[in-house]
Amino acid sequence: QDTVEKSPGKSRPWGWLGRVHDGRGQQQLAEQAWIRAEQVVRPGSFEQAALLGNLGLAEARKQNYQKAVDYYQRAFEIRAYRPTLRAQLAVAFMRLGRTDEGWQEFEKAFRNTTGSYEVLMLRAQELYLVGRYAEAAQDYRMALALLPDSVEAQRNLEVAEAAARKAGQP
Repeated sequence: QDTVEKSPGKSRPWGWLGRVHDGRGQQQLAEQAWIRAEQVVRPGSFEQAALLGNLGLAEARKQNYQKAVDYYQRAFEIRAYRPTLRAQLAVAFMRLGRTDEGWQEFEKAFRNTTGSYEVLMLRAQELYLVGRYAEAAQDYRMALALLPDSVEAQRNLEVAEAAARKAGQP
């Protein structure tokens, strides 16, 4: 807050203030800081793309999925590839009922990479929601390989495996 007050025309302090608020669960304050940062950031910069991604996530949390998609797509106009952002865009498409586009974005998120923990967790969540439990379990296993101490991934893996067994999925 002090840095923002001393340098209100710089985007980075606003962006970091947004991250602090977001980490504290203060989504409205985080969003306000990111909006202010986006107003003063250098157009076309990596920082602007990151801020647009943050704003997309803020909109998705409020279930404003079309606005989230708009922010994510603006971010991709600036920076063509960021796997986690692609996965977040995929989820927003899924929530809008645009499932084909959602699965395509997940495919793009995995191009040139074996995936990241966050991308695997998001795709596993979507696979589980559409009843593809065995595939979801596989993604949770891969996420655990990347982050072995993840309680969330372990818990979700157990749930997905149980659902797969119940559904008769190998």
